[in-house]
Amino acid sequence: MVLACAPGNARATCGVTRASYAALQMLMTYSDVVKTLGCEGEHIFDRKDDPSMVSSEYMWDGAAPRSSVSLVFGNGKLMSMSQYNLD
Repeated sequence: MVLACAPGNARATCGVTRASYAALQMLMTYSDVVKTLGCEGEHIFDRKDDPSMVSSEYMWDGAAPRSSVSLVFGNGKLMSMSQYNLD
């Protein structure tokens, strides 16, 4: 069940690079990720299928054209990372 969807805003444009993406570590908090990447991400959705777990997805634009980063947090900790076309 999706709890909330982000409005049609553009993703965060701090220009995530391969180096800043590589500095991320599983179980980091969202605030630690923001410090590492240099800006807030665009909140995509919250999901709560299990009462004990809330998943939140955020996206950032990469520094390279048409590049992006998607991160999923479970109960506030980084649980999944994916990137597309980072330089």
